[in-house]
Amino acid sequence: MNHITPQHWSAPGSLLIAGEYLITEEGGCGVALAAGGRSYLESELSKRGVPGDSDLKMEGYWPNGGEKWSPQDGDSPTLAAAVWKQCRNSGHGTKGEGNAVSGRMVVDTSEFYDKRGRKLGFGSSAAAALLYSRGLLYSAPAKSLQPADCALRAHSSWQGGRGSGYDVLTSAYGGAGRFTGGVQPKWDTLSWPDDSESPRILESWLIKGAEAVKSPDAVSRFQRWQNSKKNSYHLISEISEITENLSNLLLGGMDSTPGKILESIHRLAISGIQLGEEIGVPAKPLIPGVPDIPLYRRGSLALKCLGAGNESILLLFIPGGLSSDEIKSLKGLQERGLAVPLKVEHEGLRSELHPGEHK
Repeated sequence: MNHITPQHWSAPGSLLIAGEYLITEEGGCGVALAAGGRSYLESELSKRGVPGDSDLKMEGYWPNGGEKWSPQDGDSPTLAAAVWKQCRNSGHGTKGEGNAVSGRMVVDTSEFYDKRGRKLGFGSSAAAALLYSRGLLYSAPAKSLQPADCALRAHSSWQGGRGSGYDVLTSAYGGAGRFTGGVQPKWDTLSWPDDSESPRILESWLIKGAEAVKSPDAVSRFQRWQNSKKNSYHLISEISEITENLSNLLLGGMDSTPGKILESIHRLAISGIQLGEEIGVPAKPLIPGVPDIPLYRRGSLALKCLGAGNESILLLFIPGGLSSDEIKSLKGLQERGLAVPLKVEHEGLRSELHPGEHK
């Protein structure tokens, strides 16, 4: 039995800032951001000298839950099973190595949950799929795109074929990027204003919205509306145009200013509200119990729903752009676990040289 060097990897969470629904279509554009902390993989494997089903145990952990699966368990709805099957079929995983693999790999996505064990909306399953893939493709070079490719296919299959893959690529690359959806999704790096800038030009917060929305149901509603409404093209085209504008602003050109970024976010929020009304999925960024933060204040702040519906809200504002009452409301939300400042994770999938420091 040949021992494989223990592996320790991490990957950030993900947020879709713009391009809801559009990215589910070929060529649809979105803007995504790596944030929310990191997920972690610890893997200790050994190669056995004979081919066949591996004596492998794959485990995933999150607050108040988890999954455990082994190839010997057979078919399963777990994410671990979906990733193993995809890596095996790709010819790059355990089967492709020519030997069975035994051992244990553990993925921890706890940082993407609040203290009460509720998801914060940072793409925990996509990050887990990426780390499972990285563990199974243990002989791939550190910068290899094989784990991301395997995770894209596995995560989409696990979601019933409806996933765009923006969350997997965001976790793989880190930072901010322009995501282009399709059979072969693409990623182009952008620059998101954050705390690493001096002086800081914009602050970003994620706030819990009114209610949870099932993304697959929302996408189905969008597709039905799109197929039944002859004038749907105009609204979709408008959202696509504004998303492209935001993408260009985040390239950091001379025309990019905090005010223009806020205006672009606001225009996307208004178009999103209109689209939500059309498909029956509310997308107005209403903060429960906090009526005093406006939807938009020119050159100062902007609110926008993220993803399908109004489950998550982005608050973007210039330093000093909130009134004392608004700051008090925001801090109150933070104390209740309903708001968190966004910290950009500039590194994507990476090897952890000093495992355990995150704990």
